[in-house]
Amino acid sequence: MAENMSENKTENKAAQPAPAKRQRRRMAPRAVVLLAVIAFLLLMLVVSILRSNLRNNGRRYATKLGEQVGMSVGAAQDAAKIELLTASESAVVSQVGAGYPYVYESPKTTTVAGVEVPQWVIFCAASNDTITQVVYYDYRQLGRNGHGTRSRSHIELSGITTGMTPATVQGFVGSLPLRRLYAAGQGLQETYKYNYPAEDGSTVECLLYVTYDTEGHASAAAETTRTAGSELLTVP
Repeated sequence: MAENMSENKTENKAAQPAPAKRQRRRMAPRAVVLLAVIAFLLLMLVVSILRSNLRNNGRRYATKLGEQVGMSVGAAQDAAKIELLTASESAVVSQVGAGYPYVYESPKTTTVAGVEVPQWVIFCAASNDTITQVVYYDYRQLGRNGHGTRSRSHIELSGITTGMTPATVQGFVGSLPLRRLYAAGQGLQETYKYNYPAEDGSTVECLLYVTYDTEGHASAAAETTRTAGSELLTVP
């Protein structure tokens, strides 16, 4: 009888899963959930990157065209993988870019001071079929506020030091540039448009110019101030 009971206990122990197996079984659902969370986060990251690229494709095109300053119009188009137009679909933009023979613009629009314009526009100047200048305007900046980004106070030029990259300058200023200018024999120039409250309660509109060398490092910064309400779609 005792022998039978001993055998039954041995069989019951053998039938029960080992502790390691039981632990693996408990962890399996957790691993599945963890993998699902990781996959979801990766998917969201990919979607975010794609959306960012779609939002910033105007700047991307302008950069590609800017790298081709001094090259033929055909080579510039091939590099940017776009076909430049000879006229804008917007009458207002056509007036702004009257001196530029080529233009490329966003199919999406924004409203600046009650006027509907493309979200971004690229103007290209050319001489003897050679690109001499590329100008990119990000009108979405003005769509949020026609007088530029609102700042709490004046942005000190001393904060923009030699060697800073465009990304670093943008972080310091706290906004994206309204205009990016590429010209033959020169580096990049960015123009930021912002406004801030004066002590007397009025609003001061400021244009901040940052010039970069051919290596993409800040080499100079300057500014002009004026009473809010002057030109909206262009900067001098």
